[in-house]
Amino acid sequence: MPSDTILAVDDEVHILELISFNLKAAGYHVVTALTGEEALKRCEVERPSLVLLDIMLPGIDGLEVCRRLKGDRMTSNIPIIMLTARGDEVDKILGLELGADEYITKPFSVRELGARVVRINTSPANVEANDLYAREGFTQHRPIWMPYPGLDLPGWTNLWEKDL
Repeated sequence: MPSDTILAVDDEVHILELISFNLKAAGYHVVTALTGEEALKRCEVERPSLVLLDIMLPGIDGLEVCRRLKGDRMTSNIPIIMLTARGDEVDKILGLELGADEYITKPFSVRELGARVVRINTSPANVEANDLYAREGFTQHRPIWMPYPGLDLPGWTNLWEKDL
C-alpha cells in the first residue's frame, strides 16, 4: 500500500473528511489544513508528497498558496492538485500557470481523484524530483511508492465509488 503523506486543504470539513477517509483507506497518511496559512506551515513540517488544494480559503487563498509553494526551493517539487468549485476557464488556466499539476472542479468524483493521485505519484518527473530532493540532503521528504496504476488493490474500487 502507498505510504506517502498527502496534504488536503479545504475550508469545508466534510470535504476533508471524505478525502481523508478514502485516501487513508487506500494506505496514505493524510494531514489536513483549513486555511492557506495552515497549509504553508504543514508543508514545511510534513513535507507531503502531494497537496490537494482548494482555491477559496479564508486568509491566503489557494492560488497564493500554490504560487508560494512552487516558488520555494524546498517545496517546488511537490505536485499540487487544485480541487475547487471555481470551474471557469480563466480560473483553471491561472491555477495551471501558477504551477498546479491538475485541476479538478467540485462536485468531483472521488474515484477520479484517486486515479489522478496515482497518476501524479507515479509520473517519472515526480519520482526524479524526489530522487534529486533526497540527494541534496532533504531527508524529511519520503520517496514515492505507488502501486502500478493498473493494479487492482482489494477494496480500492469500492472506496472511490462515492461521488460528491
